Amino acid sequence: MTHARPHLTTHGRAKGHSALAGVAYRLGLRLYDKRTDTWHDYRRRILGEEIVAAFTLAPEGAPAWATDPAKVWEAVESAELRKDSQVAHDFRIPVPFGLSDEQAEAMARAMAQRIVSTWGTVVSVGVHRDSPVDVLGQPKPFGKQGFHAHLYFPTRALALDASAVRDADGEGQGGSDGWGFGEKLHAFSKKKAAAMVITKLNAQWAALANAHVATIGGIPDFTHLSYKRLGLDKVPQLRLGLGATALERKGIATNKGDMLRAAAGHELASTGAPGPNALPPPLAAPTPASTPVPKASVSIAPPTAAPRDWLHSADPIVLRAPAATPQAPSNLAGRFLAELDAKPELPQPNAEQRSRLVEWLQRIEKALRSLAALALRLADLRERWQRDDMARATFLAEGDDRRRQRTDAREAVNAGLAVSLHATPGATKRYVFRQ
Repeated sequence: MTHARPHLTTHGRAKGHSALAGVAYRLGLRLYDKRTDTWHDYRRRILGEEIVAAFTLAPEGAPAWATDPAKVWEAVESAELRKDSQVAHDFRIPVPFGLSDEQAEAMARAMAQRIVSTWGTVVSVGVHRDSPVDVLGQPKPFGKQGFHAHLYFPTRALALDASAVRDADGEGQGGSDGWGFGEKLHAFSKKKAAAMVITKLNAQWAALANAHVATIGGIPDFTHLSYKRLGLDKVPQLRLGLGATALERKGIATNKGDMLRAAAGHELASTGAPGPNALPPPLAAPTPASTPVPKASVSIAPPTAAPRDWLHSADPIVLRAPAATPQAPSNLAGRFLAELDAKPELPQPNAEQRSRLVEWLQRIEKALRSLAALALRLADLRERWQRDDMARATFLAEGDDRRRQRTDAREAVNAGLAVSLHATPGATKRYVFRQ
């Protein structure tokens, strides 16, 4: 029993989120956000077959516009007045492997309908095809590319306000059917209450997943409980996050990716079987009959006296894999684990201890980097202080020299005037320059 679990995230303006941008991405639409004066266009995801199904569900008795994503989410944005408002919740559910496009859509629709019925709000659903590569950019094995669904719903319930019903004017403007987004869904905004609600949603997802897996003859072993709550001695797979995953899929190594690779290599070496952190097996080398062989990877037997004897089956073309250049881990945890694996005579930690060791080494490395940055900052401040102190000393010395020069000049002038007045007959006054 190794599978992903659902995940709930909240989108808010404090983090720069837009509800219209969120639903446009999940449903593959082109929507205009009046608040930010921005067009959000994700129609290319429909053309690329990344989105298998997209639809919006509304409570029973809701107006027709409640299933129109553009009108619904424009009303959602209008209902939020604060600049830091929470605007939407995204409940991301994995779909079991082996289900068809129609079965994946049916499962997502059933899960969304439960949210609509329970909390009386609108849910926009986008069923997406998983990426063909994993978080580290490696191609997924056959049968391991499935689906996931985004259940995107507002933070307010859809309700009818009779006092807000208005008839349109003569030009057909200003009318209202009284429907809008009113009270907040506090079950998702309060931490303790949200934990219970999310657990209930996860349990409903597990029940739906098991029901659909049973219809295709699979093993219904899906559960919403963690390894710890199940009492299993397993370590969950490390989470890379959106930023690190994007870099890894572009071929740029990251510290988190190095730790995931190190953990996967240790599980395979210690148990002989891939664990939850294991990477997919490498692709088999192509045969010459099916795939053209690059020149750099072809080794041909030397020719004999008979012409074109190298084409004989006795001397086949040999495919040699290029020698892989091992790359030393760049982070502290990777280097430490590599040294530990290279010395089997030392006590080897188990998977849980290794995970904790990686976590502590990551914290130590972060602290060391902070100290190094602080040392550079202090060195820069010290150099700046020395420059300022030298400039101050130079300024004071130059000031003393100028005062001394002025004093000498006054004394010379006074001395010259005294001599001149003394030598002049009848002089009765003496002029002295003073500061």
